[in-house]
Amino acid sequence: MHFTEKEAIHEASLIVARTFHKLYAEFSTYPASLKVLESYRDIRRMLPQDEPNGKRYGASEASAAMNGEEL
Repeated sequence: MHFTEKEAIHEASLIVARTFHKLYAEFSTYPASLKVLESYRDIRRMLPQDEPNGKRYGASEASAAMNGEEL
């Protein structure tokens, strides 16, 4: 499968989002979850804000992953 740079960055953000959800669900005050959250934000900021609603690429899917959901 061939990914564009945007798709690869988005996939990385989903992995980090799921990791954050797991850490936060188990250890909400644990410092690692905060570091993972900041990493997620940094990765998402690399994506363009090109969705029709002005949000970043794949925002709905990323938000769902942060909440432990799948679209």
